[in-house]
Amino acid sequence: MKNTIKIICLALAMALTPFTGNALADGHDKTGPYVGMGFGKTKLDFDRKNANGSANIETENWAPSVFGGFMFHPNFGAEGGIVWYGDKLNDVDNDTGEVSVNTFYLSAVGKYQVADNFAAYAKAGMHRWAYEEKSDVASRNPRTSKFRLNGFDPMFGLGVQFDASEQTSFRLEWSRYMVGDKKDGAKYDGDLDIFGVQMLYRL
Repeated sequence: MKNTIKIICLALAMALTPFTGNALADGHDKTGPYVGMGFGKTKLDFDRKNANGSANIETENWAPSVFGGFMFHPNFGAEGGIVWYGDKLNDVDNDTGEVSVNTFYLSAVGKYQVADNFAAYAKAGMHRWAYEEKSDVASRNPRTSKFRLNGFDPMFGLGVQFDASEQTSFRLEWSRYMVGDKKDGAKYDGDLDIFGVQMLYRL
Protein backbone atom coordinates (compact mmCIF):
# COMPACT_ATOMS: atom_id res chain seq x y z
CA MET A 1 0.00 0.00 0.00
CA LYS A 2 2.86 2.40 0.79
CA ASN A 3 4.40 1.79 -2.63
CA THR A 4 1.05 2.48 -4.29
CA ILE A 5 0.74 5.79 -2.45
CA LYS A 6 4.26 6.76 -3.53
CA ILE A 7 3.44 6.01 -7.17
CA ILE A 8 0.23 8.07 -6.96
CA CYS A 9 2.10 11.02 -5.46
CA LEU A 10 4.76 10.83 -8.16
CA ALA A 11 2.16 10.65 -10.94
CA LEU A 12 0.21 13.54 -9.42
CA ALA A 13 3.36 15.64 -9.11
CA MET A 14 4.20 15.00 -12.77
CA ALA A 15 0.64 15.71 -13.87
CA LEU A 16 0.41 18.99 -11.98
CA THR A 17 3.87 20.33 -12.87
CA PRO A 18 4.18 21.96 -16.33
CA PHE A 19 7.64 21.34 -17.76
CA THR A 20 8.16 24.83 -19.17
CA GLY A 21 11.77 24.31 -20.15
CA ASN A 22 10.84 22.82 -23.54
CA ALA A 23 7.27 24.05 -23.86
CA LEU A 24 7.84 26.38 -26.80
CA ALA A 25 10.15 24.18 -28.85
CA ASP A 26 9.17 23.71 -32.50
CA GLY A 27 6.44 21.13 -32.95
CA HIS A 28 5.63 20.91 -29.23
CA ASP A 29 2.89 23.51 -29.00
CA LYS A 30 -0.03 21.07 -29.22
CA THR A 31 -2.69 22.74 -27.10
CA GLY A 32 -6.46 22.54 -27.36
CA PRO A 33 -9.08 19.78 -27.26
CA TYR A 34 -8.63 16.15 -28.23
CA VAL A 35 -10.60 12.89 -28.29
CA GLY A 36 -9.50 9.29 -28.46
CA MET A 37 -10.22 5.62 -27.95
CA GLY A 38 -8.25 2.70 -26.60
CA PHE A 39 -8.14 -1.05 -26.11
CA GLY A 40 -6.14 -2.90 -23.50
CA LYS A 41 -5.50 -5.94 -21.35
CA THR A 42 -7.17 -5.61 -17.95
CA LYS A 43 -6.77 -7.33 -14.62
CA LEU A 44 -9.22 -6.95 -11.73
CA ASP A 45 -7.78 -8.13 -8.40
CA PHE A 46 -9.36 -7.38 -5.03
CA ASP A 47 -9.84 -8.97 -1.63
CA ARG A 48 -12.99 -9.56 0.38
CA LYS A 49 -12.59 -9.60 4.16
CA ASN A 50 -15.22 -10.31 6.82
CA ALA A 51 -15.56 -11.98 10.21
CA ASN A 52 -15.25 -15.42 8.61
CA GLY A 53 -11.93 -14.72 6.89
CA SER A 54 -10.82 -13.43 3.51
CA ALA A 55 -11.14 -14.37 -0.16
CA ASN A 56 -9.67 -13.09 -3.41
CA ILE A 57 -11.50 -12.14 -6.60
CA GLU A 58 -9.32 -12.06 -9.73
CA THR A 59 -10.32 -11.86 -13.40
CA GLU A 60 -8.62 -10.80 -16.64
CA ASN A 61 -10.06 -9.58 -19.92
CA TRP A 62 -9.72 -7.09 -22.77
CA ALA A 63 -11.54 -3.77 -22.42
CA PRO A 64 -12.32 -0.78 -24.68
CA SER A 65 -12.27 2.85 -23.59
CA VAL A 66 -13.07 6.33 -24.91
CA PHE A 67 -11.68 9.61 -23.63
CA GLY A 68 -11.36 13.32 -24.27
CA GLY A 69 -9.36 16.17 -22.88
CA PHE A 70 -7.96 19.66 -23.25
CA MET A 71 -4.31 20.71 -23.15
CA PHE A 72 -4.25 24.18 -21.58
CA HIS A 73 -0.47 24.26 -21.99
CA PRO A 74 1.85 22.07 -24.12
CA ASN A 75 2.79 20.24 -20.92
CA PHE A 76 -0.38 20.47 -18.84
CA GLY A 77 -4.02 19.53 -19.35
CA ALA A 78 -7.09 17.67 -18.09
CA GLU A 79 -8.69 14.45 -19.30
CA GLY A 80 -11.80 12.37 -18.71
CA GLY A 81 -12.88 9.01 -20.02
CA ILE A 82 -14.93 5.84 -19.66
CA VAL A 83 -13.67 2.25 -19.44
CA TRP A 84 -15.86 -0.84 -19.88
CA TYR A 85 -14.74 -4.17 -18.46
CA GLY A 86 -16.52 -7.52 -18.64
CA ASP A 87 -15.65 -11.16 -18.04
CA LYS A 88 -17.52 -14.46 -18.11
CA LEU A 89 -16.99 -16.97 -15.31
CA ASN A 90 -17.67 -20.70 -14.89
CA ASP A 91 -17.26 -22.83 -11.77
CA VAL A 92 -17.15 -26.54 -10.94
CA ASP A 93 -20.92 -26.68 -10.32
CA ASN A 94 -21.57 -25.52 -13.90
CA ASP A 95 -22.88 -22.22 -12.63
CA THR A 96 -22.14 -19.43 -15.05
CA GLY A 97 -21.56 -15.80 -14.24
CA GLU A 98 -20.53 -12.46 -15.60
CA VAL A 99 -18.51 -9.68 -14.01
CA SER A 100 -18.81 -6.13 -15.33
CA VAL A 101 -17.03 -2.96 -14.23
CA ASN A 102 -17.70 0.49 -15.64
CA THR A 103 -15.60 3.44 -14.55
CA PHE A 104 -15.59 7.14 -15.41
CA TYR A 105 -12.45 9.10 -14.55
CA LEU A 106 -11.32 12.74 -14.41
CA SER A 107 -7.60 13.49 -14.17
CA ALA A 108 -4.86 16.08 -14.55
CA VAL A 109 -2.32 15.28 -17.27
CA GLY A 110 1.36 16.27 -17.33
CA LYS A 111 3.44 15.71 -20.48
CA TYR A 112 7.20 15.92 -21.04
CA GLN A 113 8.39 16.24 -24.65
CA VAL A 114 11.39 13.93 -25.07
CA ALA A 115 11.77 14.58 -28.81
CA ASP A 116 9.88 16.48 -31.50
CA ASN A 117 7.29 13.69 -31.93
CA PHE A 118 7.79 11.61 -28.77
CA ALA A 119 6.65 12.39 -25.22
CA ALA A 120 6.24 10.78 -21.81
CA TYR A 121 3.19 11.62 -19.71
CA ALA A 122 1.50 10.94 -16.41
CA LYS A 123 -2.05 11.45 -15.19
CA ALA A 124 -3.67 11.31 -11.78
CA GLY A 125 -7.20 11.92 -10.58
CA MET A 126 -10.36 10.24 -9.33
CA HIS A 127 -12.78 7.74 -10.83
CA ARG A 128 -16.37 6.71 -10.19
CA TRP A 129 -16.77 2.96 -10.63
CA ALA A 130 -19.51 0.34 -10.46
CA TYR A 131 -19.01 -3.42 -10.13
CA GLU A 132 -21.70 -5.99 -10.84
CA GLU A 133 -21.45 -9.77 -10.56
CA LYS A 134 -24.33 -11.71 -12.10
CA SER A 135 -24.58 -15.47 -11.53
CA ASP A 136 -26.85 -17.96 -13.30
CA VAL A 137 -27.28 -20.90 -10.91
CA ALA A 138 -27.59 -24.33 -12.56
CA SER A 139 -30.44 -26.19 -10.86
CA ARG A 140 -33.94 -27.51 -11.45
CA ASN A 141 -35.15 -23.98 -10.90
CA PRO A 142 -32.56 -21.77 -12.66
CA ARG A 143 -32.22 -18.33 -11.14
CA THR A 144 -30.07 -15.26 -11.54
CA SER A 145 -28.48 -13.47 -8.62
CA LYS A 146 -26.78 -10.08 -8.71
CA PHE A 147 -24.16 -8.52 -6.47
CA ARG A 148 -23.14 -4.86 -6.79
CA LEU A 149 -20.39 -2.61 -5.46
CA ASN A 150 -19.44 0.97 -6.28
CA GLY A 151 -17.19 3.77 -5.12
CA PHE A 152 -15.22 6.96 -5.80
CA ASP A 153 -11.48 6.31 -5.59
CA PRO A 154 -8.06 7.51 -6.86
CA MET A 155 -6.53 6.54 -10.21
CA PHE A 156 -3.26 7.23 -11.98
CA GLY A 157 -1.51 6.35 -15.23
CA LEU A 158 1.89 6.45 -16.92
CA GLY A 159 2.57 6.29 -20.64
CA VAL A 160 4.41 7.35 -23.77
CA GLN A 161 2.99 9.16 -26.79
CA PHE A 162 4.10 9.15 -30.41
CA ASP A 163 2.84 11.97 -32.67
CA ALA A 164 2.24 10.48 -36.10
CA SER A 165 0.98 13.82 -37.50
CA GLU A 166 -0.19 17.24 -36.36
CA GLN A 167 -3.62 15.78 -35.49
CA THR A 168 -3.00 12.10 -34.71
CA SER A 169 -1.02 10.46 -31.90
CA PHE A 170 -0.64 6.95 -30.52
CA ARG A 171 -0.19 6.06 -26.85
CA LEU A 172 1.09 3.10 -24.90
CA GLU A 173 -0.27 3.38 -21.35
CA TRP A 174 -0.49 1.57 -18.03
CA SER A 175 -3.17 2.83 -15.65
CA ARG A 176 -4.39 1.73 -12.24
CA TYR A 177 -7.87 2.32 -10.81
CA MET A 178 -8.18 1.62 -7.10
CA VAL A 179 -11.48 0.13 -5.87
CA GLY A 180 -12.84 -0.14 -2.35
CA ASP A 181 -16.26 -0.59 -0.75
CA LYS A 182 -18.05 -2.11 2.25
CA LYS A 183 -21.19 -4.21 2.02
CA ASP A 184 -23.01 -6.70 4.24
CA GLY A 185 -20.29 -6.64 6.88
CA ALA A 186 -17.50 -7.31 4.38
CA LYS A 187 -14.73 -5.01 3.15
CA TYR A 188 -13.64 -5.04 -0.50
CA ASP A 189 -10.30 -3.53 -1.50
CA GLY A 190 -8.20 -3.90 -4.66
CA ASP A 191 -7.15 -2.59 -8.06
CA LEU A 192 -8.14 -2.60 -11.72
CA ASP A 193 -5.02 -2.45 -13.92
CA ILE A 194 -5.13 -1.69 -17.64
CA PHE A 195 -2.21 -1.92 -20.07
CA GLY A 196 -3.07 -0.99 -23.63
CA VAL A 197 -2.82 1.16 -26.73
CA GLN A 198 -4.74 4.34 -27.52
CA MET A 199 -5.28 6.57 -30.54
CA LEU A 200 -5.68 10.31 -29.98
CA TYR A 201 -7.01 12.92 -32.41
CA ARG A 202 -6.54 16.65 -31.82
CA LEU A 203 -9.57 18.74 -32.84
